Amino acid sequence: MVSTIYYIQLSYGIPLQIIYTFFTISLFMKLCVWKIKQYDNEFFPFMLVKSIAENVLLLTSMFFEKFYRLGMFPGIYQKFPFIKVILIFETNSTYTLLFSLTLVIAINRYLACSHPVKYKVIFSSEHVKKIIFAMILFALTINIVLHIVGPRKKSTNHDNLALEKSTKNLSIIGIIFVIGFYIPLIILSCVFNFLMILRVRKKDFKKITSKATQSLFYYSIFTLVNFIIILVIIIGKTMDAFLNIFPNEKLVNHVNSIAFELGTYGSFIGSLILSSQLRNIFYSKPSKVQIGEGNGVIKQLGAHYRRHSNMTSRVINQSHINT
Repeated sequence: MVSTIYYIQLSYGIPLQIIYTFFTISLFMKLCVWKIKQYDNEFFPFMLVKSIAENVLLLTSMFFEKFYRLGMFPGIYQKFPFIKVILIFETNSTYTLLFSLTLVIAINRYLACSHPVKYKVIFSSEHVKKIIFAMILFALTINIVLHIVGPRKKSTNHDNLALEKSTKNLSIIGIIFVIGFYIPLIILSCVFNFLMILRVRKKDFKKITSKATQSLFYYSIFTLVNFIIILVIIIGKTMDAFLNIFPNEKLVNHVNSIAFELGTYGSFIGSLILSSQLRNIFYSKPSKVQIGEGNGVIKQLGAHYRRHSNMTSRVINQSHINT
């Protein structure tokens, strides 16, 4: 039964993971390598960080849970117990980062449609870098503190990473953090997304905003729905830690894993279907203008040089005609 569930998850997970990984690599190339101005803006850096973080979670689950249970990496946790500690820390830190990103993306989209001037200032290139750095630093720091101050209960299970990541193994401090940090973040994200939806539905907004820009607002909504699903899972597991509602913890972890994957892949595919701007990331290639003239100063110099060359050519041609 367990193997069958894993095979089912891998049957849809592998092709979807390939698509999502290719999307993330394409966005990384356009944003960080080619530095295309269309993507090096106030929004896409957050999407890139979110995509990388989700890929890390999905690949960790695929290789170190599913493939391991199907016979790959035999005895790896017994031989190298520190790997499990690293993977659990990586998973918790990534969740913290993703929940923070959910709120930031909601605020980003709300300001983009309601206060465009403030949006350009608050989410300038320098501020975006600082915000991303601060979120990553916070996610790492808070989870290091939680690991030191409130270590997990010692588990006798050395064979299943999913069970080790269970909320039942969390300390009381960790559970308080889950309830006190994640729930307020999702509530605030709901508020900003609701305000954004009210603004987007207005006719005057649709007239002054391109369809490509409007379609990006769906990404924020899909992101919120995905993490509401994750939050429900976390709350259920947290309640189970106190009330022992679900006796079959293995089955619960399978359900949680499937819900997370369907939510993550579903929000990604849904955003692609509704947003032509996201679909362009797959197949649009950078032109020489986009790469070579991405910088405003270079672009101005290039235009000035072309004008000067054309004027010089006309003067020379005119002199030849006169002579």
